[in-house]
Amino acid sequence: MLHTPKRSNKNFKEISKHLSGFVDNSWGNDEVDSIYREEDEISIYFPNSDKDDFEQEYWSHFCVSHFIPKGKDDWTEVREIFHTIKELVEYIKTISK
Repeated sequence: MLHTPKRSNKNFKEISKHLSGFVDNSWGNDEVDSIYREEDEISIYFPNSDKDDFEQEYWSHFCVSHFIPKGKDDWTEVREIFHTIKELVEYIKTISK
């Protein structure tokens, strides 16, 4: 499976059943489709393959990216990998503001 708009739309709809405020953040030419929620700066990157191959830019998992404070004016990006929508929804609910 390579990523397709149809599969990405299915993932987006399923995530939207459990989490609100996310919008399509893909540029149409990205290697992987993504959605974003501005209120807490969370991005979700969708799988684009059944296998992981960094050199070919294939990923078989979801990735959630967000920022946490590191200091007064400093932030650290955190990326977590999930293999199911259920796992990523539970994680996002724990980190949301």
